[in-house]
Amino acid sequence: MFQAIFLRPIFNLLVVVYNALPQPDLGIAVILLVVLLRVILWPLFQKAAQSQIMFAKIQPDVERIQKKYKEDRQEQTKQLLALYREHKFNPFSGMLVILVQIPLIIALYQVFLRGIGNDFSSLLYASVKNPGMLNAQFFGLIDLTKPFFPLVVVAALAQFWQSKTLPQPKSQDPKSFQAMFSRQMVYMGPILTVAIFSRFPAVVPLYWGVTSVVSVGQQYLVERKLKKQQLT
Repeated sequence: MFQAIFLRPIFNLLVVVYNALPQPDLGIAVILLVVLLRVILWPLFQKAAQSQIMFAKIQPDVERIQKKYKEDRQEQTKQLLALYREHKFNPFSGMLVILVQIPLIIALYQVFLRGIGNDFSSLLYASVKNPGMLNAQFFGLIDLTKPFFPLVVVAALAQFWQSKTLPQPKSQDPKSFQAMFSRQMVYMGPILTVAIFSRFPAVVPLYWGVTSVVSVGQQYLVERKLKKQQLT
């Protein structure tokens, strides 16, 4: 099922992009694939970004309710849900982008683990041209099928940049759990990226880094659109 839903579609989309390039380069194909996937997932990302902006806005009200009803969990939940409905905030929408990203990364990893350098004709749809042996060299310098630590560092820095551009909750208490967790994740995310992706094929940190950069651009577009709506 995973192969039918994620692996084959992503691999075929990657091959279509690869075939369309004037000069075969799997790294460039992966970058264009990321952009294409983010365009396809734009509605999902837009909702998640809007939800994150709204959460930063209502954070002081959330803390006020949590403090006021800290002895009554049931009433606290009731008041929080009422606040979320009032501001049309979905606390789970931000997780959707992350949940979608995980199978995409796994599928991309499987593509390079099973497809590149091997006979991948069984993964191709009948309508997709088989390009033969894929050039896994990125600009002729980086073998995307093998780990490449400098690319992991670049991906971590891109994630750090993305984290710094995200709207931060305006906490009334800088020592609250939400405020401390938000500050720590700005640094923990890149550290985890280095720790996890150091042994992965270079294509994975390439995908992750490009995704972070594209996310910064999409976040900017969402915030700009919301500001225009507020002015009208």
